Amino acid sequence: MISEERKRELNEKTKNLKFPIPPEVSCRKETLSDGQAVYVFRHEDMGDFGRMLILPNAGESQFVFEVIGDEDNLMLEKKKAILDPIAKDIVSQMESILGKGKSTAKSYETPSENQTIEAEHITCSKCEALVALIVYAPDATTEAALEDYTSIMFSKIRELNVPTSVLGKEQDVIVDNQCLAQFPSLKIWPEREPVWFILGTEMDNILEPLVENHCK
Repeated sequence: MISEERKRELNEKTKNLKFPIPPEVSCRKETLSDGQAVYVFRHEDMGDFGRMLILPNAGESQFVFEVIGDEDNLMLEKKKAILDPIAKDIVSQMESILGKGKSTAKSYETPSENQTIEAEHITCSKCEALVALIVYAPDATTEAALEDYTSIMFSKIRELNVPTSVLGKEQDVIVDNQCLAQFPSLKIWPEREPVWFILGTEMDNILEPLVENHCK
């Protein structure tokens, strides 16, 4: 049990504490379904890439860091490369204030969160086999937001193993005096491509050969 005097001492030392994170990274606090508070790290290009939990452990504090994403996603190593130095800096800073812990680290598994994401299955016009997948991210306007949807859907995308793109928020553009729909697009399977803006008609031109030529 921590004494009231020790609690006051720790509160005084940490009241103005700021996490040592680079300028392209932000941090927000959320609450998981099991009631546990979690600090989520977000990169301006890669979206949510990691999180930190501070767990009570035998009268001490245990810091748990997790990389967000499927372990087979190629982006995972890039996310880990950003999270690792942040984790080391935070732990070092906390140890300088609180001292090194003596208790044995305990395991913790983040509870799964149910999320519903709209996706369209594009099928062959003859045999109805799946030939492509479109994941809709209706609120996504940036590369980071598209990456968030990619992280959530990646295991399913890998399982289906067909050309897959994530389409962001629709916006109207004028092309040759016509009002057309345009979307930020991130192709993520079978190979990743840079984010670009694609017209709805251009997406149709990409999908139609997959639909019509599958059984030829």
